[in-house]
Amino acid sequence: MAKDVDSLAGLQQLFEELQVPECFVEALQASGIACLADFAYAYATAADLAVFAEARSDEFWQALQVQDPEHSMHMARMHRALTRAQAFVRVQDELPAYAQHVDESKAHARARQLLRAVREAAGRTGMEQPPSAMSWLEEDNLASFTK
Repeated sequence: MAKDVDSLAGLQQLFEELQVPECFVEALQASGIACLADFAYAYATAADLAVFAEARSDEFWQALQVQDPEHSMHMARMHRALTRAQAFVRVQDELPAYAQHVDESKAHARARQLLRAVREAAGRTGMEQPPSAMSWLEEDNLASFTK
């Protein structure tokens, strides 16, 4: 499940999946949080989320019918959302820049073009796949390498 870590939509989608009330997204937005990455870095620990909970007014918690905010189901979901957000951001941050926007079909097509060019120049080429691989059934592979 890929998330857009740099948009509000990614944050909203995560909160919807975990059934975090919309008022939490609104409270985060009011504090300047605009995306999953902001959430992950602004609230790095459980203590940071506790500060978030303490900063909410009594009316906020009464509207949710919560007596003990820090130990409520809603805050448990916030902790879970934070853990996931941090994981999504960590994965995104660790990807090399070139890997973040690779279109696999274009990469494979380019590889086939290079193999064809080498073959046409009387070089030896081959694809690293067994003769029984289903990829040989792709029209581009079949036409290029079975002549």
